[in-house]
Formats: sequence, structure tokens, C-alpha cells
Amino acid sequence: DKRKYLDSRMPTEPILFQYDKIEVLTEDGFVPLKAISRHRIETEDDKLLIIETEDGNVLRVTRSHPVILADGSIKRADELKEGDELLSTDLSINLSEDIELQNDFAYLIGFMIAEGCWGHQTKEYSIVSQKKNTEEREKIEEILKKLGIPYSENNEFNIVFSTTRMGRYIRNHLRLQSKSYKKNLPTFIFSLKRESIGAIISGLIDGDGNIDRGSVVRIHSTSYTLLMQLKTLLGALGINATVRYALNKSGEKWRDAYVLRFRVDKDILPLFNQSIKLRNIKPKKKASPKFSTKVTKVLEAKHNSEYVYDITTENQHFLISNIVVHNSNFDTYLAPFIRYDGLSQREVEQALQEFFFNMNVPTRVGFQCLSEDTKILTPEGWKAYDQVKIGDLIYTFNLETQKLELKPVKDVFVRKYKGKMYNLRNRTQDQLISPRHRVVRQVFNSKKYRMEPIEKIATLKSPIPIPVLGENDNPDLDVSDEELKLIAWILSEGSIEKNGSRRVSIYQSKNANPEKYEEIISLLKHFNFEFDVREQSGWSTCQHIRLSPTSSKTVHEWLKGEKTFPKWLYRLSKRQARIFLETYIKGNGWKEKYRNRIITTSEDILEGLEALAVLAGFNFSTR
Repeated sequence: DKRKYLDSRMPTEPILFQYDKIEVLTEDGFVPLKAISRHRIETEDDKLLIIETEDGNVLRVTRSHPVILADGSIKRADELKEGDELLSTDLSINLSEDIELQNDFAYLIGFMIAEGCWGHQTKEYSIVSQKKNTEEREKIEEILKKLGIPYSENNEFNIVFSTTRMGRYIRNHLRLQSKSYKKNLPTFIFSLKRESIGAIISGLIDGDGNIDRGSVVRIHSTSYTLLMQLKTLLGALGINATVRYALNKSGEKWRDAYVLRFRVDKDILPLFNQSIKLRNIKPKKKASPKFSTKVTKVLEAKHNSEYVYDITTENQHFLISNIVVHNSNFDTYLAPFIRYDGLSQREVEQALQEFFFNMNVPTRVGFQCLSEDTKILTPEGWKAYDQVKIGDLIYTFNLETQKLELKPVKDVFVRKYKGKMYNLRNRTQDQLISPRHRVVRQVFNSKKYRMEPIEKIATLKSPIPIPVLGENDNPDLDVSDEELKLIAWILSEGSIEKNGSRRVSIYQSKNANPEKYEEIISLLKHFNFEFDVREQSGWSTCQHIRLSPTSSKTVHEWLKGEKTFPKWLYRLSKRQARIFLETYIKGNGWKEKYRNRIITTSEDILEGLEALAVLAGFNFSTR
């Protein structure tokens, strides 16, 4: 069908057909499908291979197709060997959550997928099988009554509901098939809210599932499609699952019978709170994430078509059975031009060699190599590499102006690295730097900065000035200086009660620190806050300043109800950041001749203080 794809090796025709509303699942979630192209099977490289993995995944790719390994390297499919570890998605996908179903109805859908079938004489009703006097049977009958769906019982095992409306919904929306080996999940499953998805899976578990070894869920089916769809859905929820042949008591494979397994931990159990069979489960602690799957077989596939097909997505990857697969862009984009230019095999290899050489020359084009423990400063606070997404704004350093600038992230690359690293240390920083990485340093006897490879930096004998901050040009945020100061006092010397109206308190000694005490009282009066003061004894005597419930509510609005740094603090101007820190030091710090010191036991507070020190233009160190 040339409306869907066009031959990719015919330069006289367009090679791509653009799709507008189709999205493909990738490790970054659903991304737009850019194109599908095809070409005839003409060489050995075009022939298909079947790759089977230990968790039940099956890939069908051409011999020359690039496959991504767990360490980030790429192999041709025909170079794979048994035991090679392929990169599997390690991220929970952000589902759209556009559709919400009643939990009871969602549970019923899952149970129908597991135990339902069409009648033999009419397609206007469905039969759900479950023996009488079981909790599952009673729950299904209770749901049908609650939803007002008429039903009858034609024998001990069957519940029959034959309403035309329900039959149309099953046929047109759920698209349930009449044969058990053709069962599938509804097409709208990825658009449901997580709670609705959990209820559907709960119904599947109660219908076709059982619990093994206290915490392992097993779902049996003759539909390989259904279980692989469910495996992908669980992967999108951050749950690792396997699909294998079901075994009989002798350990032999059942023909056309499969079993899906996944482990339920304490974090994921609430998602399946509709399931009866999971009520008495013994969940384990958080399961260890699995980011790879081993190859168990590589076989040649029979050719049922004269074509093979290429998929192109925006982020260069897509998922097949939760395995990250690379686009076929080189073939898709370059083949017509190679043919048009009449390049020989040797000329193509030379051009590719030049391209890869230029790609590997150390350069500065806006990307940074970071160790996994490095945090990046954003307008929402510090983020790790796996928390930063494409399009997020991060603070950057402009070499020319020497100022901090907010710039969007263009891409994020993650790969394993086992080689040596350079450790660049001084009293204010501790960097791990990969070989050939370029480092910003100040030119000797100058105010200018330049970038040089770490290998050259390591040979310099004189101390090397490395910038640790830049000039913050953020304009003043729409918040008063008095509000900044009071928040600083609350975060440094205050508390928020856990129960009741969660009243806010600040502690300060009127006798030992009269100026600090008067500053706090003055700030509270500035906002017309109601409060009471009583003397409190402990290690020393101080005044307990306790805000009224109404005044505490205003502070909760500032801090979002928690004693932590609100995200808007990370957008303060230099002047505002200094006001905040100077006030915070009065509560939890002290001043020395050449430096200020702050003590905190909270990592969240520490990260907030570090961010504000950057925005304030202060050089700092943490111990």
C-alpha cells in the first residue's frame, strides 16, 4: 500500500511517507512516528533473523540491523551470540492518563479478557466462566448488579449477559476475539489512568492468574499476543516481566500455552488493590531494576515477503517487546543519495570513515560528560542525569559573558564506562572527568576563559583557576524581601507540626539573641500574623513563637505545606539569593573573619543552600 510506505531505494520517488497522528513506544515514552520505508530483499544483509531472549522476547530483524547492547555499544544482528546482553528499557513511561474508568468496570474488563468468550450462536452477548461460591464469582455478580448490567446463569459455571449495548461495547471498543488464542488488550489501554490499568490487570490476575512463592504473579494464556502486550504494559509501569512457554508436571512445554511472570513488591502492590488473589500476597522489598536481557537463540527466519521494512522515530530508537532497537536511518536516508551519486563500495566506506572520525574528535558543541553522581542545577533544583529530560531548562555558563544562562537540554546520552577518569580537585570542587573531555579554565593573567583537554590541564604545574560559578542575571522574582527573610527563619529555626492544623513555629532566645528575636517578631507583624510566645526550657531557654492556624496556612501556601525549599527559590536574582542566605546564616550558621559557615542535617536543605549560593555568586564548599 503506497499510501503507507514507499520503496527506500528508488531515488526517483519520495522515500518517506510522513505520519501525523501515529506514535511509537520508546524508552522515552510515546514519540511521533516519522516514517516507514521498505526495500526488497536483495542481499544476504537483507535476510531476517529471529533473536530470542531469556525473558521471552522475540525480535525479527535483518542481519545488518544495529542492535543496542546493555553497555551502550552497537552490534549487527548477525554478530550477536548466545549470552550477549541487549539493552532493555529501564524507565517507567509517563502514560497520557487521558481516560478514567470506574474501578469496578475496569476490573470487569480484565476479568472478561481472562475468562470471557463470545457465544456460538450470537455475537450480542459474552459468557464469563467462573465456578459458583467463589469470591471471584461473587465479585463479578456484585459488579454487574452495581453497574445495572442484566445477566443470567445457564449452568454452574457460566454467567451470561446478552444486552445489545454491552455486546456492541465488547465488539467495537474492547475488540475481544472469539478464540482464546486471539485474545488481546483493548487498544485504548495506554491512554487509561494508572488506577484503571491496575484494575484491569487485577481482573486478569483473578481470572487467569495464580500466586507462586508468595510474591510472584503468574498469568496463563494461549494468546502469545495478549501476554506480550501485557508485558509491554507492565514495563511501561516500571515492572519487569517475562513470558515463556508453560510447562507441564514433567517439565515439558505445553503446545501453544504461555505464562507471564512478574514479582510484586511493596511499592507496586497498591496498584493492584482490586485483586482478590493478591490480598494475602507477601510482597518483597523494591525489586532490583533490570536494564538488560540475555540472548538465548539466534535463528534464520523464513521469508514470507519480498520486502523488509524500516521504522524511523524522532529519538532514533523504538521498543520491540521492551528491547531498545535503533532506527534504520542510515539506510533510509543515505541509500538513495549513494545510488544517485554512483558511489562505489570503497567510496562509501571512505565517506563513513571520515564521518565517524569527525564525530569522535573532541569538540565543544553544547554537551557535557558527567559521572552518574553529578547533579545539574535547574530552575526546579538539582537533578541527576536520569531526571533531566529533553527540553528541560538548566543553568549554563557562557564563556564570553561569564554569566549564568538558562538553556534547554537538546539531548541526553547515557552509556556505561569502565575506563579511567581524571579527578580534578581543589578546596571548592571535586570533578570526575573522562579522557579527552575539555575543561573550562581561566587564561593565566587574564579574565578570559578557554577550553582545553583534561590531558593538557593535567600537565600544567601552576594552579589552574576553574570557574565554579557565573554572574546570575535573573531579574528579581515577584516576592518581597520580608517574605524571603521570614522563609529563611522558618527553614533554619522553625518547624511545622505533623498533625491537626500543622501550625508553624520559630524558636529563638530573646535574652541571648535579642536582635534576632526582634527581627523575627518584626517580620511576623509585617504580615499581620497572629502568634503566641511562651518560654521553653531544654538545652537552653528560648522563646517558642507559635503561629495561629490561619497564619500558618499562609506559610503553607509559600512552602507548599512542607519544611523544604519551594521550587521558585531556584529562580531568585543574585540580590534576593544573598538576602535569603544572609538571613539563613543568622539561624543555622555563624560568621568568621573570611567566611560564613552553615550546618544542616537535611540533604534537601543542603542542596537548596548550594543552589542559592550559586545564584548569589558565592564560592562555597560542602563537607
